[in-house]
Parts: sequence; C-alpha cells; structure tokens
Amino acid sequence: MKPILNDHYTYRIMWSEGDQEYVGLCLEFPSLSWLDASPTARA
Repeated sequence: MKPILNDHYTYRIMWSEGDQEYVGLCLEFPSLSWLDASPTARA
C-alpha cells in the first residue's frame, strides 16, 4: 500500500468560539471539517 501524501492539499486550523475547539479545514474539500481540542492532534 502506498503512503498517503498530503503535500498537495491546503489545510487551515482556526479556533471556533462557538464550539470552543479548533476546526481543521481543507481548501480542496470545503464541506470537510474536523473539531479537536488540540491544534496539532492527529486522527
């Protein structure tokens, strides 16, 4: 199995006041998001 390369996607991490967590976004997939208490946590 080939490793997943993530160097061709644009990511953004922002703080969400409403959720009181960090939101991870991917520019190429606008409907995809991830909430986490840590800005550097991995799924």
